Amino acid sequence: MLALLLTIAHAEDCVRTFAVTELRTDLERTGEQLEKGDAEGFAASIQRLDKLVPCAESALPAEQVADYRVLSGVKAFTFGDPDLAAASFLAARVLASDVSIPLYPRDHEIYALFDRYDPLRARRERLRAPRTGTLLLDGYPTLERYLDAPAIAQITVGDQVVSTQVLAPGELPVYRVRHPLRSGLVATTSVLGVTSALLLAQIPAARKGFYGTDDYNQLKRYQYRNNTLLVGGFVGLGLTVGSGALTGLWWDR
Repeated sequence: MLALLLTIAHAEDCVRTFAVTELRTDLERTGEQLEKGDAEGFAASIQRLDKLVPCAESALPAEQVADYRVLSGVKAFTFGDPDLAAASFLAARVLASDVSIPLYPRDHEIYALFDRYDPLRARRERLRAPRTGTLLLDGYPTLERYLDAPAIAQITVGDQVVSTQVLAPGELPVYRVRHPLRSGLVATTSVLGVTSALLLAQIPAARKGFYGTDDYNQLKRYQYRNNTLLVGGFVGLGLTVGSGALTGLWWDR
């Protein structure tokens, strides 16, 4: 089993991992406190969420992270940090296009921050695939990093989280990337293997035609075809083996 490795902004605060089922309960409680106008309880609950979310023991549910980002934006707005509020709302809208801010009417000033960034036009950077596993940003499998939004970057292998990083706006996750030759070699090996198999599979038909005719020209034609298929098939097999060996060499690079 892979060891859990947490590479987060405040690793000392991650005293335990938590099941993602706890996240929904905490989100509901935090939302209720916001609706009741319990400012102190809301601040305490969102602070608890800030510590819990990076410590998830499995992949974060993207729809719940979207709710968390909205609540974080409300907190930032309440505490007078409009830039962080706008960044949090962008992170939420990237995950859920129909997300909205509870309690606040559409003409409230908070929506100016909500609309500051358009997810379709916001700055982003294409990341490289991790060497192993799948990269999740705020619970969503993607290589598109929105630069003006915060994000929680997880790398998962199967159902297990092996790396978690808390990213501020503008930060990029750090991890070992897949070597660029790897994908090309995999594709080349596959194409060569299929091509060789198709060539060799036609040899029985060519042999059957060769032994089934007495016409000299036809015999020469079938013999030429048979030889071509044999040479092409075995050359292809040799190239497949060579490409496969290179693929194995670069697989873990």
